[in-house]
Amino acid sequence: VVILTSKGDRESLVATQCLLSGAVNFFEKPNETNQESFFIDFISKTESYLTIADELRKKTELETVAYVDNQENTFSDEECDRCLIAIGASTGGPVCIRKIIMDLPSKFPPIIIVLHIAQGHDHLMVQNLLVDTGKNIKMASNDIPINKSTIYLAPAGKHLIVQQNLTLLSFILNSDRGGNLHVPSIDVFFNSVSMITNKHIIGILLTGMGKDGVTGLKQIKLNKGITIIQDQRSSLVYGMPKNAKEINAHYFECHIINIVSKIIYVCKNWKSILI
Repeated sequence: VVILTSKGDRESLVATQCLLSGAVNFFEKPNETNQESFFIDFISKTESYLTIADELRKKTELETVAYVDNQENTFSDEECDRCLIAIGASTGGPVCIRKIIMDLPSKFPPIIIVLHIAQGHDHLMVQNLLVDTGKNIKMASNDIPINKSTIYLAPAGKHLIVQQNLTLLSFILNSDRGGNLHVPSIDVFFNSVSMITNKHIIGILLTGMGKDGVTGLKQIKLNKGITIIQDQRSSLVYGMPKNAKEINAHYFECHIINIVSKIIYVCKNWKSILI
């Protein structure tokens, strides 16, 4: 499903809800000054979505028979303090992020998410996820502390950098595009997280087109973090995860319904995985 919407608070809310329900993308109706560029972008992206439609239908049919890991389903207090979870996603990401948050137990390590999303829809995403999941979800902002059992979403239009000051972690938002195709960039985010020395970093790259997040995920792995990619069967677009797999940037490849159980497994078996 692709949504064509007008500008307005109500329309933006509906479009965001559609993304969380599995819509591929939305487009705002053009005005008199941008009709030509709108139709070029609309046709190009819609054609790319059509190429994955048949595969998506096959995945939906397989969803109910996907294997579920049988792992202990809670985090200890020590694991919540010791670990940090960094997630990047693009096309098809909202519904996957919602699934992960829904599957989390009540107590979990801090989770930071960078999602490619249009400006104005980031706050709506947070509001909808709060209502849908009941978890503590916030928009990341400059210098706020990063706490356990809290999920932080990067705002649209700004790079999200995680900085370490002794034992404390906080955010820096940067509006400088810096040659990146996407703002926020998953690579910029992952690279900053890979430098943290006082946490066990778990990097997760979900569905999406292109290569954003691929080199950053590899950097997390090189710096002794543990990395996970979404598998082809459950990815709407097996682009970013596939590119990460091709450079061996991952430790594990998981169906979306197994991501949380794999995170819990990693937190409990960190040393044995890295040996």
